Amino acid sequence: MNVEDRERRGEERKEEKGEERKRKEREEGEEEERKEREEEIGEEEKGEEEKGEEMKGKEGRKEEEGECVN
Repeated sequence: MNVEDRERRGEERKEEKGEERKRKEREEGEEEERKEREEEIGEEEKGEEEKGEEMKGKEGRKEEEGECVN
């Protein structure tokens, strides 16, 4: 291998490493975004469950008082 080939190969490796770093950063960012979305969905579902339990509690009190639930 002559000097020109080594220099060219060195430049190619730098480019490959740069592309690999960018890909890894992008994947990490996508993973972080996915986790944040899952957390938001989980919080929304938890809020909906709490609302549902609240409604059930209200209906239960109405039934005890003899009111129509529907």
